[in-house]
Amino acid sequence: MESYKAKRGTIISVSIPKYVRGIDGCTTQSFPGDTLARLTDFVSNGRINLHNINFVIVHVGTNNVSSSESIDTILSYYGDWIHQIKSKTDAKIVFTSLFSRLVDFKLSERTLKGNSELIR
Repeated sequence: MESYKAKRGTIISVSIPKYVRGIDGCTTQSFPGDTLARLTDFVSNGRINLHNINFVIVHVGTNNVSSSESIDTILSYYGDWIHQIKSKTDAKIVFTSLFSRLVDFKLSERTLKGNSELIR
């Protein structure tokens, strides 16, 4: 059985991933302000590095939720992005929940709906 210490991973975030530096075997790739469509392009063209990893921790989608796009459209972007990741790696993908920004309290209902749909 392979040791968990031998596992390699990456955190992909659309915000600055504060407080996550120094996690053994894990890199961070931060794209502040970017949307799921843009991240899909980054996976496709190799800007997001998915080589030699066992897991991907994903914290994305908050910039889409703050837009006027429908939840169905955002979920479609998620599907495209996941498909693109799976075409590049066999790594396990772990998603965080969507979070509203503190300045965007009006988004909380959209955020909750998006989270519940992502669970499906």
